[in-house]
Amino acid sequence: MNSPLSSKPFAGPVPHAIDEGREDCLFCHGLNTLYPYTLWHTDRELRNQNCLVCHKLPDEDAALLPTVPLPDIPSFNNDILPVLEANCTECHGPDDSLNLTSYESVIAGSEGGPVINPGDAEHSRLCLVQRMPLAAHPTHLDPGDLALICTWVHAGALDN
Repeated sequence: MNSPLSSKPFAGPVPHAIDEGREDCLFCHGLNTLYPYTLWHTDRELRNQNCLVCHKLPDEDAALLPTVPLPDIPSFNNDILPVLEANCTECHGPDDSLNLTSYESVIAGSEGGPVINPGDAEHSRLCLVQRMPLAAHPTHLDPGDLALICTWVHAGALDN
């Protein structure tokens, strides 16, 4: 789980609700909700520049913003695929309606639609089904493996 960005600090967010009329912000953040500064921004080297278009900070205030290290972003090939192969692909293989054997097939989802929403683990079926009672899905992942997958989805579900 190495990321070239993991050693770079970034300015932390200033929590605030997103108002109507800010479609550029609402594209990623919900109306009247507080969301953390997403890895999507840092992945594209935007840092806080998108936010700073509207939220200008005097130089002396900018120095007061906290900096935090980026978390390690799980690698699909090294971290996620082995979990899927060990736990899921017996039932969700190349000949099944949901194929979890490759990055492309995970992104493609199933006949019922996508199973992940990159950047939104809370609304990704791959994470949600694992939190439901056993009747909803016959097997459950180890909590650490589920956390790894959901972290990968939250970080943008990169093909890394």
